[in-house]
Amino acid sequence: MKYAIALGGGGAKGAYQIGVWKALRELDIEIETVLGTSVGAINAAVFVMGNYKQAKKLWKEMDYSSVISLDEQQITSLKDINIMGFTKDILHKRGIDISPLKVLLHKYINEQIIRESPVEFGLVTASLSNMKPYVLFEKDIPDGQIVDYIMASSALPIFQKQKIDGNVFIDGGFYDNVPIKGLVDKGHKNIIAVDISWLGIHKKYDSKKANVIYIRNSESLGGTFEISDELVEKNMILGYLDGKLAMKQYIGQKYYIKEDKSKNKLLYPITKEEINILFAPLRGSHEENIKKYILKTLRKHTGCKLTGDNTIIAAMEVTAEVLHIERLKEYTMEQLHEEIMKEYKKLKKAGDTPLKELSKNLWKKKKMIFNDKAFSKMFTPYIIKDEEAPSILMLVTLPKLYITNLYLYLSLWRTQSK
Repeated sequence: MKYAIALGGGGAKGAYQIGVWKALRELDIEIETVLGTSVGAINAAVFVMGNYKQAKKLWKEMDYSSVISLDEQQITSLKDINIMGFTKDILHKRGIDISPLKVLLHKYINEQIIRESPVEFGLVTASLSNMKPYVLFEKDIPDGQIVDYIMASSALPIFQKQKIDGNVFIDGGFYDNVPIKGLVDKGHKNIIAVDISWLGIHKKYDSKKANVIYIRNSESLGGTFEISDELVEKNMILGYLDGKLAMKQYIGQKYYIKEDKSKNKLLYPITKEEINILFAPLRGSHEENIKKYILKTLRKHTGCKLTGDNTIIAAMEVTAEVLHIERLKEYTMEQLHEEIMKEYKKLKKAGDTPLKELSKNLWKKKKMIFNDKAFSKMFTPYIIKDEEAPSILMLVTLPKLYITNLYLYLSLWRTQSK
């Protein structure tokens, strides 16, 4: 099956799309067209050229000095999205000078290779001169002007005007920031859309005419103007993992869990007998409502109907999240379970959080404000002892923590029953 790719705009977050490309390459996904907006147009060009190493080099070389011409104080303001901090100066210069970006693109983008590639290249921009949007493919762009039009697609209003043959162009995100419609209108039936957008217009398309797989970042990619070696590397890894997740290569929903035929008896699907053991402390008039509350939380981690197989995976993911297990890496079920138990043993060794002290803090006359992250950290060390069942108090306070204790309790019970 052949796919067309729609690459959305998002500024410095575009490194994520290079990670997605790596995943698609490894999966031998056949690509026939790549259409990009703004930074997506830059990445579309390197996709079409087919040289992944060159694409990585381009992004590794990207920093503020290679993209824009500003002094250090202005760059600091831009990082902080403090537009007012330097607007007057920029207006005097009629926008930020992005000529260094053009030099960088000429270094890495070879127009001849793009035109000879079996994969079609396209971009989205809009003209301020005639107030018209443009969805252009390589055959529509005059020879020698592909980089010029990529610059036009990336021309945010705070940048200096991009002129081509007397026309002034603006960033394609002001017409269609994730250009699915352009591919649907061209007749493509199978489309992969990589959406890293924050702002921008999303044109409606006829969803009956195409099957669209969305790939979106599962955690923050940083700011539109935030760029560093560390962030570029992290976003490439995230794009790679999210790309494989979207293409159904993992059995997890939040963690990147590879399907393996583990014979570890601690990880087999949950049984009816175990469900009865786990829910034994819940006996009472509200038992069914409490069960529904727990199952609802677990269902959010599966995206579908709960089964014996995916319930244990969902509980494992919730537990890994609560215990702050590193997320941006691939695991087998057995490997993730081992990481969970290592963290559990550390917490056991450190001792439980004293609930009496916690109660004193919570019920002081002066109100204490907790956000979810702070509250979770406060409760995280409070985990079950080997001989205890999970406390109902945890279900009331934090359902994910309660599920964590159910998972740990089940794991310990299975260990003892081996």
